[in-house]
Amino acid sequence: MIACTPAGASLERKAEARVWLARAREFADEVVRPLGRVLDRMEAQSAVAADSPVRDFLVQAHREGYTRLSDSRQKGGIGLPAAAEYLVLEELAAADAGLAVLLCSSPIPFRWAGAASLGPPAREVSLPYFRGERLDWIGCAAVTERTRFRALADSGGWLLSGRTGWVPGAAIATHAAIACTAQAGGSVRCALAIVPLERWGVTRSSALDELGLRTEARARLVLDRVRLAGDELLVAPSASLGIVAAATVLDHLVHAIAAVGIGRAAYEGAVRVVRERVHTGTPPADNERATRLLFRLFTLHEAARALTRSAFMHTGREAGCDNAAIQQASAAHSFSIEVARNVVDGAMELCARSADARGVVEYLDGSTFQPEKLLRDAQSCKFAPAESDSHAPLDAVAVYP
Repeated sequence: MIACTPAGASLERKAEARVWLARAREFADEVVRPLGRVLDRMEAQSAVAADSPVRDFLVQAHREGYTRLSDSRQKGGIGLPAAAEYLVLEELAAADAGLAVLLCSSPIPFRWAGAASLGPPAREVSLPYFRGERLDWIGCAAVTERTRFRALADSGGWLLSGRTGWVPGAAIATHAAIACTAQAGGSVRCALAIVPLERWGVTRSSALDELGLRTEARARLVLDRVRLAGDELLVAPSASLGIVAAATVLDHLVHAIAAVGIGRAAYEGAVRVVRERVHTGTPPADNERATRLLFRLFTLHEAARALTRSAFMHTGREAGCDNAAIQQASAAHSFSIEVARNVVDGAMELCARSADARGVVEYLDGSTFQPEKLLRDAQSCKFAPAESDSHAPLDAVAVYP
């Protein structure tokens, strides 16, 4: 038997990362981008209906491994390093940011059920998902809004009450990971609840009907004394944010990557428009102005990309994430949103003369670029603490029978 040297293992991991990046580019071109355009044209409720293609998309993505890229192989994951996972997720986000957010959010409840427990949550919730036994399960996460949930100890379990802001994936999710405070006697601690959404006491609003990021399937959740078993509430140690902090960090980074993807798509589309314009005889003065603007957009995009990639690689998912990790991730999230909006604005300026009445640019080979969709997506990006009033009225639809 030939032992695998560290250098050999490193080369093998790099080769695997290249294979996954090539696979992601193909998946983005053939599945993510076309589906994103289809869902963008649908009514909000039709896009999340039982027969919506978004559900088939999540099944396919989970089967092919995009929802478990860096999860351990022993638990059913792919086992990619963080650097490779980041590149794959950015590739998908550049094809459609909303669908990339769904892919990243869907495994969160199942991932944390397994990371924090070796009991029933791991055996009954986490392992069936990551082993591909329950392809119909979809997760969402409400962890970054200001805490509005409280779990009260009751008869060996918990009663969870509160409401979320607009949560990506909540319109179609079967399970949710929800940050809350757990109160038992005189003790109050941070906790993460893993909630099957078919429980009595759970309601959800209609899907958010917003112009941009329609593929995120956002909705609000309201829980009224929803009963949880004792092990469905993952309580952090005293004086620690524990897994709540780690889940919050991941949520910020998911949305930062989505914003980077929007900016990348806008920049790359604008570059191609300018290059083709040069070949068709654009005046030199116009080319010079376009080059200066492209350089500025490139600088902004690379700054956001570098900050987000650094935060993704250096803040772990394990319990023990602290306030510094949250600050780094939230900084990447906020900055990436601002940059995405600036880059899309610049791309719109560069493409204005080439776009038709619908805002669509046709390339020389007949393919199209839709900066107007990217503009709507960028304008819909929001930083979680700035969510709109959580007490706005709900068009509530009961989740339970």
